[in-house]
Amino acid sequence: MPTYNDYQRLLSLPKVEVNNKAQWYEQTYELFVNHSLNDRSDFWKIVAFAYSWMPTIPNIDIQQSKLNDDIEFWETLNHLKNGQEIDRKAFLEKLVSNINNSVVGTSKVLHFIAPDYVPILDSKVLSNWNWFFKETQTPTFSKTLSASNQNRIYFQYWKLMEVWKNNCKKVGKDVSLRALEKGLFTLKINT
Repeated sequence: MPTYNDYQRLLSLPKVEVNNKAQWYEQTYELFVNHSLNDRSDFWKIVAFAYSWMPTIPNIDIQQSKLNDDIEFWETLNHLKNGQEIDRKAFLEKLVSNINNSVVGTSKVLHFIAPDYVPILDSKVLSNWNWFFKETQTPTFSKTLSASNQNRIYFQYWKLMEVWKNNCKKVGKDVSLRALEKGLFTLKINT
């Protein structure tokens, strides 16, 4: 299982050059994770923030979204934001189907809402995870996978990232999920 020593090793490896996209991520991250979540409008703004980090314009009818009046959804979202246990599988399935059918987009939305509890997923991070942790590989992520397979891969990744964060904490090192994910995202791999 991943440890703090793995994080130190990750930091010592070559990183990709910073480009305009990476600058946008750096400049907007604190704005996005510190945005309030007081009502529906705030939630949909956070969805828009997440999609500013993606090459896709979401196909969502905000006015007609089933999430708007789903009290259980809003309660669960607030539980997640406050670090309380939730049924991640059911919650993710409900959310993905309402946020452009995208696990990647949904992971960004949830991370901006609960950055201490939800990691960001994308194919580059998973690919770099598999290169870095050859003994703890995750399945390859692809948009062509079924929604249930994409969710399954994300759950596996989410659990592994939690274990890594908690293993760092066990040795007195407070390393955020974002720091772990960013280390993987910026890793320069010569293939």
